[in-house]
Amino acid sequence: MRKLLLLAGVLAALAVGGCGHDDSAPSAKTQEQSSRLNEIQQKTGSDWSKLSDADKNYLINDLAHGSEQTARMLLGPPARPARPGGK
Repeated sequence: MRKLLLLAGVLAALAVGGCGHDDSAPSAKTQEQSSRLNEIQQKTGSDWSKLSDADKNYLINDLAHGSEQTARMLLGPPARPARPGGK
């Protein structure tokens, strides 16, 4: 949950771009981007190698403004496999 909130904050900062916008509610575009990012994270386990070309292009071009490094950071670290015994 904390990771999702952090990503939502990053997306909000990218969308606003520091222009002094005072509205505290995320825009529809930011909400859509956050939802799509969350969907991509869930279906791939945040593993960059499992992304489709379309998802990579979306992350790099639409969210990270051309930076693959930033896109990888937005995707987050790969999910860890569950431990035996549930701990």
